[in-house]
Amino acid sequence: MAREAGVLLHITSLPGNYGIGKLGINALSFASMLAECGFSWWQVLPFGPPAAGYSPYQCYSAYAGNPMLIDPEWLFEHDLLTADEVASCQYHGSPHSCNFVWLESKTDWMLRQAYKRAGDSMMADVQNFTAVQKNWLPDYAVYMTLRTDNDSLPWWQWTDERLRRHEREAIAAYVDLQAEEINYHCFVQYIFDLQWQETREAIHELGIRLIGDMPIYVSADSSDVWANSELFELDEELRPIRIAGVPPDYFTEEGQLWGNPLYDWQVHNREDYRWWRQRVAQSLQWFDKIRLDHFRGFSAYWAVPADAKNAIKGEWVDGPGTRIFDFLFADFGREVFIAEDLGEIDEAVDALLRDINLPGMRVLQFGFDPDSDSTHLPCFYPRNCVAYTGTHDNNTLLGWLWDIDERQRRFALDYIGFYSQEVDWGQGGPDARVIRAFVRTVWATAAELTIVPVQDLLGYGGDTRMNTPGLGSEQWRYRVTAQDLAKIDQKWLLRLNTIYRRRPQINSCLDIIKLK
Repeated sequence: MAREAGVLLHITSLPGNYGIGKLGINALSFASMLAECGFSWWQVLPFGPPAAGYSPYQCYSAYAGNPMLIDPEWLFEHDLLTADEVASCQYHGSPHSCNFVWLESKTDWMLRQAYKRAGDSMMADVQNFTAVQKNWLPDYAVYMTLRTDNDSLPWWQWTDERLRRHEREAIAAYVDLQAEEINYHCFVQYIFDLQWQETREAIHELGIRLIGDMPIYVSADSSDVWANSELFELDEELRPIRIAGVPPDYFTEEGQLWGNPLYDWQVHNREDYRWWRQRVAQSLQWFDKIRLDHFRGFSAYWAVPADAKNAIKGEWVDGPGTRIFDFLFADFGREVFIAEDLGEIDEAVDALLRDINLPGMRVLQFGFDPDSDSTHLPCFYPRNCVAYTGTHDNNTLLGWLWDIDERQRRFALDYIGFYSQEVDWGQGGPDARVIRAFVRTVWATAAELTIVPVQDLLGYGGDTRMNTPGLGSEQWRYRVTAQDLAKIDQKWLLRLNTIYRRRPQINSCLDIIKLK
């Protein structure tokens, strides 16, 4: 039985001089630290180019990469930027937060400078890359160009009805007129993929593998919906009939109204889930495992009228069930998937998970109800699960401890062995005893894979939270600094992973003795 451990931190949250985490050397430095601590996995959030709100779960494409992650120093090394241009990309604001508005503008300027210097050989490689990615990249490049020509409006607000409806002849004529701009967007995706593949290969050489995240839904403002409208629940005017969300839950009293168009699963089924298989194939070019976000939507999904003001008045509708996984497992195997089975889970969701035998998730913070035997209580974790101290949607452990009521806090502290009221449960920092005890509790479980967010390794409070569900602004901005990462107690983590047999290639207790 392989027991492993990993860390959750999105690429955008990495330290660096350019206002956001980048592919390349900063990613490699973080992966090297993970390897030295005895971790095997690094989990990230979706890599797509974010649309309004800059959420990685609402992107202009389910296939494309986020241009803001491209490293200017890599472009300099490949003679695509000058030293002065690289210097001008440095960000002089707060190192703790992403300024997405500034980044978006600066990234576009940077990449257009690089595009001007791309020679014939590189552009031939771009064309070859575009041909290989023909199922999504040409449409994406045209879509991004059309958005610019339409004052950055989403596709359903464009004035040209033929282009809005993705009519083939109109698209072909437009491509002839805007070939240069369309080639630019293909160039950007080629550069992203090339840089990430180099980074990924180097990360693999360190012994670290990557868990990506696949949102179940795609943004309405995306090339996916525009170019494949027949795959979604749209009316004759191409407007959503119903939209996605979740009913009231742990996070929000009115539920969450995500606004994504829903899939027409009957069409997907008739096509043997072609679009989904292509999407997963693309993701597995970048990652070693995929977390299927909102897995319960494959069992049944919450459908809300498109004009609703909140997600309360929706209804549960049956999802595709096991059939989609018959195709995905045949193409890619079972072992590359993790099911995010959180939220309002019923017996049908549990039955689907049992039928397809995927590992689900357990989240420590959800387990401490003094009056129930929650499946998230660590003593109930099965082997076939991925156990988290928290996810990107949770508060940090320290922030959570401060927010819960006294009775729940007492139960949680008793559970991890903090019986005395004299113990300072509110202390934070990398050496906080209470945070270490929570992490140790998860590591000691039967779960074959355990994941901890970087904020919990640092013992940081709720001000470093990545996302608060239901809030539409000022999310996803958290960044860690190099000084923060230097505070992480690597020796303690190495011992932790060794003691609980989660460190790679642990052969005997002699390995533990050597660490003392």
